[in-house]
Amino acid sequence: MKLLAWASTLLLAQTALGVNVNWRRLRKRQSDDSSESIPDVPTYNFTIPVDHFDSSNKNTYSNRFFVNDTYYEAGGPVILFDFGEGGVSPDAAADFLAEFNSSSAPLRLAEKVNGLVIGWEHRYYGYSRPVPMDDETGLPVSGASGYEYLTADQAIEDVVYFANNFNKTTLSLNDVVQDTKNLDPYHTPWIFIGGSYPGMRAAWARLMHPEVFYASWASSAPVETQADGSIYYNPIVRALPRNCTNDLEAAIKYVDDTLTSGSDSEIRSIYAGTYLATDDYASYDTLDEAYQSTPFDVGANLTYALAFGSYYQSFGPMHTAQLFCDWMERFDVDSYTTDLSEASTLKSQLSTLFNNFGDAEPSKEGIAKSNGDDGGALAFAAMLYGIVNGKAAFYDWTETLPSSNGGTFTEAVDGLSWSWQTLNEMGYYQGSNSTNPVQVISKYYNVSAFRDFYVEDQVFSSFRDSSFPSRLNNSYLLEMGGWDMKASNVMFTNGEFDPWRSFSVASQETASGALKRAVTQKVPACNQLSNGTDVFGLVYAGAVHVEDLSTSFERGSIEKTTPLEQGLGLFLEAWDTWAPCFNQSRDDIRNGKGVDGEGNNADGESVDEDDDDDENNAGRASGLSMMFLMLGVTSVIFATA
Repeated sequence: MKLLAWASTLLLAQTALGVNVNWRRLRKRQSDDSSESIPDVPTYNFTIPVDHFDSSNKNTYSNRFFVNDTYYEAGGPVILFDFGEGGVSPDAAADFLAEFNSSSAPLRLAEKVNGLVIGWEHRYYGYSRPVPMDDETGLPVSGASGYEYLTADQAIEDVVYFANNFNKTTLSLNDVVQDTKNLDPYHTPWIFIGGSYPGMRAAWARLMHPEVFYASWASSAPVETQADGSIYYNPIVRALPRNCTNDLEAAIKYVDDTLTSGSDSEIRSIYAGTYLATDDYASYDTLDEAYQSTPFDVGANLTYALAFGSYYQSFGPMHTAQLFCDWMERFDVDSYTTDLSEASTLKSQLSTLFNNFGDAEPSKEGIAKSNGDDGGALAFAAMLYGIVNGKAAFYDWTETLPSSNGGTFTEAVDGLSWSWQTLNEMGYYQGSNSTNPVQVISKYYNVSAFRDFYVEDQVFSSFRDSSFPSRLNNSYLLEMGGWDMKASNVMFTNGEFDPWRSFSVASQETASGALKRAVTQKVPACNQLSNGTDVFGLVYAGAVHVEDLSTSFERGSIEKTTPLEQGLGLFLEAWDTWAPCFNQSRDDIRNGKGVDGEGNNADGESVDEDDDDDENNAGRASGLSMMFLMLGVTSVIFATA
């Protein structure tokens, strides 16, 4: 019997490096011919130091921020909404800061607590640029050295500097608030809201600077930074039926074994089949291009079955990976093998596969376990069939949604800035790892190869190898706890099937070192740290990535109330407990007393500021503020990969 296994070469856009990837970009918009104009959110520039840790560097730059004062009343908090790794286009500002298409968490919260909402653009994204950037290439004009100031701690210090000096600004374009006197963090509580990487920033900002940010809502925050991003796929696998995951494992094993020790014709069939299945522009007449593929290309393309080019994390399993599984498991093995026996050429064999009727009754255990020695090859044939038809069904579904504006307005700069952050500090290389108990990604598309090929050879190929660190420089980020992060006045929220949950405080990846902490809705007392075994917040049933901050269409949640409604309700309950303590806690912090775990080092002793400065001013470790070094975050828990 002739049995096929194939694959091809789509670029690695299918497996996203970025934490946020496209979740904001995929927020669906009204069509271009809509008579309703986009609201204009007042936009300002704020002068920020380029380098917060070198006092001899006097350079500054303009960082953009946006203000909505619709609901503000005297005494209300300032709500900082962080846009993270994407430039803030007029569309994005309108969606999140003016609720143009749907409700948004910062505006709903502002209405309830009479807050002033500020949208913040992250340095090196959009038009907030500490150094000149080339909009065509997306790279700093000066090359790799231009990324010197793109670090997580520099970016945290940006919002700290901004908050501490906000009372010196004049909001001339706003109607309700123009004079910002007394809107500094000493006189007014500041709440930090963010999702994904901005969610990490929300948690870090509270830990590093409790004297500035009084509370945070950290949504889908993957705070466990690490090079190994293979566990990204584990929540996706949990969301899928067992027959489908059985067949995925069998198909990938078949591909890896064939690419390792198969014949030339078998390997060529893998390249050809995956090429046709994953490249929208491929045809039977262009298979010579497929034979230029590498095993790495094959593995990269086959991740589409799970991640749908990162669309999974934005739309959830029902509209992505589940579509693939439905088609895969309906693949008619009997008709395929019968027709295959009469196919004499590779093209006719491929045609037999892709023209399958797909009307078989799915089996409980899957195709591979029902077909003995041929199971892996048949599962792989079904996998390719599932990719083609699942992708088509997905695109048909997206046609029912309001039209989209198609991306950010500084896409080249934004994409490369985030790639640089992942390469240097964040990691999350979404390849395979042989130590991961879930093996649904090819061994040829592994974590190390992902980093070297994609980030260095493809994205930053014009930079010298010496421009890149040999290891992630993330130890100072893990000092904030990672999976074991203990934070006061922070609500952590996650989607049940969000791939980024694997790196969050609500992670289920105990085999990889996560603690599997209990998620509790019991509001902790103001300024009270977690005991380490639980975490305050929510896991939304069925939901995916950052589903609670804003959405204008159905995604993954299966609850009657939306994640936004659930999250807002719990945060308001917490705010009722935390807000009355603001005046006392601000004075305690400034007087060096600390508040329940803040103001002491790991041994419970006060830290001397002068000694700390002498020891740390020479390096990036000084990026952790005095207040952070006084927190009760005890140690680096996990080594970098």
